[in-house]
Amino acid sequence: MQKINVIAFGGLGGAVFSAGLKTILMRLQRVEGVDYCAYEDYASWRRWTQTLRGWRDPTVMIGHSFGVTAALAVARSLRDAGGGPRLPLLVAFDPSKWWWCNPSLMASGGNAVPDTIKNVVNFYQASGPIGRQKLYRENGSQAGIDNRLIAGTMHSRIEDRRDLQDATVIAVRLVIDSLKQAA
Repeated sequence: MQKINVIAFGGLGGAVFSAGLKTILMRLQRVEGVDYCAYEDYASWRRWTQTLRGWRDPTVMIGHSFGVTAALAVARSLRDAGGGPRLPLLVAFDPSKWWWCNPSLMASGGNAVPDTIKNVVNFYQASGPIGRQKLYRENGSQAGIDNRLIAGTMHSRIEDRRDLQDATVIAVRLVIDSLKQAA
């Protein structure tokens, strides 16, 4: 059976404000079909682009805030380099619209979803100065993108919600199931 890898990119202050991603990864490590899980800071996206160029197993990416922009930058860079694993899913937790003012993300290409990512689940909230962003493909469409408005949450806590963590684990399990069926 083919296994998948999962890479999660935290946002600014990720050890505190993106801690829910680590909880998701701990849960995914116990899922049959998940081979490798890693948590990284959003600023490491260039290094992960280099690392993933040599990978062949499908890789799911998860991001919170600036970490969403980092995951999209990795996908875009892999496409432009012509290598790397299949990217069947991105789970996004409240992408930040302020990526452009962060020196680590200025060359990232922003929050447009490249065609190398097959499906996206985007949990976003509508209040506060950070986040609040739907995702779209580079061509402006929402094909394969499920933007879900989440009421009653804050940007810094959205990935801590148990219901959204459960939805993330389910989405990853569906990727694994689709790979089993395709084999």
